[in-house]
Amino acid sequence: VSTGLYTATIGSRGKLRIDAITADDLAIRPSRLQITEIMAMVDAMPAAGATASPAQLQQILRRAAIVYEGFRIARFEMRGLAIDLPEGATRIGTIRLRSMEDGQIDELAFEDAALNAPTGPVKVGRFALKRLAVANLLRDSAQLSGTRQKPTPDQIAVMLRRLGGVEMRNLVAPYKNTGKPVNIDTFDLSWGAYIGSIPSRLRAVVKMSGPVEASDPDPFKMLAAGGFDSATINLDLGAAWTEGTRTFALAPATLELGNVGTLSARLTLANV
Repeated sequence: VSTGLYTATIGSRGKLRIDAITADDLAIRPSRLQITEIMAMVDAMPAAGATASPAQLQQILRRAAIVYEGFRIARFEMRGLAIDLPEGATRIGTIRLRSMEDGQIDELAFEDAALNAPTGPVKVGRFALKRLAVANLLRDSAQLSGTRQKPTPDQIAVMLRRLGGVEMRNLVAPYKNTGKPVNIDTFDLSWGAYIGSIPSRLRAVVKMSGPVEASDPDPFKMLAAGGFDSATINLDLGAAWTEGTRTFALAPATLELGNVGTLSARLTLANV
């Protein structure tokens, strides 16, 4: 499926524009897209201007999870998205979805984005969520919506399992009201190999730079006191617990603080 230019007005407040949309290999599983389920989800929607009750929200989320499991898309791309509102403009070069099946998305990415934050304009080269289990996340949310209590650490850990990683590239954002930007060249965070609800493998790679002030927490406060007005951070951290050998390893573990020094370590613990 492919479309060309699409424009729309958002009430009397703004405009929306999409240059093109393409989608490949679309499939529907009829057993998960029953008309009765879809109509029941529509009936559970609150009236215009009303707020959904916890029971209504549970029904909507649970049925939405079933609907997600009824679709398969090999690839989806939306290019040239522009939203103009009085609060500011938002531009996204490409929204890309790769392989959605059985309610799980292999990758959902936003590329070449520009938006306005309260402190100034923000630009993002790429932001991606990996191995996002949308259907199960909706079911978890439905379960939590039935109670007004705050989620427990175990419940948060279960919801975290619905996501396999986060990636960010080339973020430029204003820092507080200094007029100086924070630059995140690379931010990669991934986890997996679950034991129960806890991941036994973790990997983090961060490369960033930005200004430092005396009001920042340590170690940036210490850098400001030492006369530094900016800092560069390179972090590469990997951690894994192996169930068969009951060993925990921290490798690689490297932290480089620009103009200050580099810390490298390797740690292995047995009988964990």
